Amino acid sequence: MPLRNYLAAIAIFCNEVKGKSALALSRDLDVQYKTAFVLAHKIREAMASELKGMRLGGRDRTVEVDGGYFGGYIKPANHKENRVDRRLAKHQNGKRQVVVVMRERDGRTIPSVWKSE
Repeated sequence: MPLRNYLAAIAIFCNEVKGKSALALSRDLDVQYKTAFVLAHKIREAMASELKGMRLGGRDRTVEVDGGYFGGYIKPANHKENRVDRRLAKHQNGKRQVVVVMRERDGRTIPSVWKSE
């Protein structure tokens, strides 16, 4: 694959607001889906390795932390006879993950994904 495609992939990938799917990347670069998938994975891995060991905070610096639960549930139709309490452990499937974002005021932001709180 020519170097131009690698640079184009990085530019396309980094300029997207909500991320770029491998399928859309394959269409943009005119390559196979599998090639675009591997390329996107390598770009994500390179971006994540840059965050390793990064520290936030310090003297006179404020760090704010927020998190949310994502995934693991597809909402069914709301029929009274099918209603169950999804908060109970027996009705959960274990695919739910916690995304925690730590942000330094007027500084860097570090996202991380965890299995539970």
